[in-house]
Amino acid sequence: APGDEGALLSLADLCLRQGDVTAALGYLRQAADAHAESAAARLGLARLHLAAGRLGDADRRVGEALALAPASPDLLLLQAEIHLRSGNLDAAARIAGDLQAMLLEQPDNQPLLLAVGTLQVRVGRPASARGNLERALALSGGQSVEALRMLSRLDLRDGDVKAAEERMRQLRSLQDEGPEFELLQGDVLLASGDPEGAREVFRQLSKRGVRDGVMRLVSMDLAAGDVEKAIDALQVWLADNEGDLGAELLLADAYLRSQDTDRALSRYESLVETDNPVVLNNLAWLYMERGDERAVEMARRASIAAPDDPDVLDTLGWTLLHEGEVDEALPLLLRSLQLKPGNPAVEYHLGVALRESGDIDQARSVLERAVEAGNFPEVEDARQALQALPGA
Repeated sequence: APGDEGALLSLADLCLRQGDVTAALGYLRQAADAHAESAAARLGLARLHLAAGRLGDADRRVGEALALAPASPDLLLLQAEIHLRSGNLDAAARIAGDLQAMLLEQPDNQPLLLAVGTLQVRVGRPASARGNLERALALSGGQSVEALRMLSRLDLRDGDVKAAEERMRQLRSLQDEGPEFELLQGDVLLASGDPEGAREVFRQLSKRGVRDGVMRLVSMDLAAGDVEKAIDALQVWLADNEGDLGAELLLADAYLRSQDTDRALSRYESLVETDNPVVLNNLAWLYMERGDERAVEMARRASIAAPDDPDVLDTLGWTLLHEGEVDEALPLLLRSLQLKPGNPAVEYHLGVALRESGDIDQARSVLERAVEAGNFPEVEDARQALQALPGA
């Protein structure tokens, strides 16, 4: 039948296998329009929108599908991926928690263990990730290439280079190859103290158009202080890959590092509709430095997108303090420091807020810690604030 859901989904799948994405989208839209209960059609549309970088459309479609199938791991994993690409780490982490609860009822579901473990690596939950990935590897009889790769990345995150190298040996014995293996190889070389070897691996990947190879080279150039080289590479990449949010963010950061705040501001403003918390947070900071009244509004938007991010809390607190809102700023700065103890920039901001609140003794203690750390851009401002305290 012309409107048969199964037939439309099969036609969409056939078009995808033939590389005709436009036709596949058409069949999936027909299936979604004709069948209000079709979660599968909406899942397919969400995946295609995500692949094309249309994050808003992808989010809308996966939301529709989740209303129909709220306990679908595939849908939840896709929604988490959309959040990650949008920069909303907190939302992705919440989904990871929901999926972890599902694993209690499916302890031997090897594909789900692997998928959830991989997500947990990306959202910064290494302990849970390691347990799930080790379980997935054991269920595969030690043959899961994907589990070995992710465990190697966890080893690198933990600073255990020898363990990562051992995983690489296991991957070679399984004849692993391709870009993901090469990226891991480059990362292991970098961690083991061979930056030139790593750079050559990333350079070869870059020549083949592998995005992560390009981004690794850019990151190495930025770390080495070769900002203009990084900017050139990012501009070339974005000329052919418009809408790559990660590359856009790196380029804006590179502009900031080169003190080109005008271009950084312009780049962030072009991305503001993504509601990415990094974009909103950095834009708020740039507005504040220019005395732009939009700073607090932008910082509030960043806080809504990432309510537990210590850097976002710091920016909101600092911008509010600049507006004289001491009572609102103080708890935000305190919370930021609780989430990221020992951050001297936040200690400086908190010290100023305590001074403005009238708590001079506590302000002195916090500012002394900030000045003693001495390794942040505002250290001279912190020193002046300390010296200006009554009784200093």
